[in-house]
Amino acid sequence: MPHDLARGALEGLVAHTKIPKDAVDYICFGTVIQEVKTSNVAREAALGAGFSDKIPAHTVTMACISSNQAITSGM
Repeated sequence: MPHDLARGALEGLVAHTKIPKDAVDYICFGTVIQEVKTSNVAREAALGAGFSDKIPAHTVTMACISSNQAITSGM
């Protein structure tokens, strides 16, 4: 599932950078095609990775450019 892959990416990022989870103030992911069972991949991944439910998270769904749009939105 997409949110499982995203959760793994978040967990890997935290483990690699040693950044505390409470230092993160926003989470944004990009997808090309939205998966119908999970409307907000970023939110599900963040909660699954142990981030606070107080941290906002959103998912950008745009064919071919979703990652660039997610980065731009996150900035």
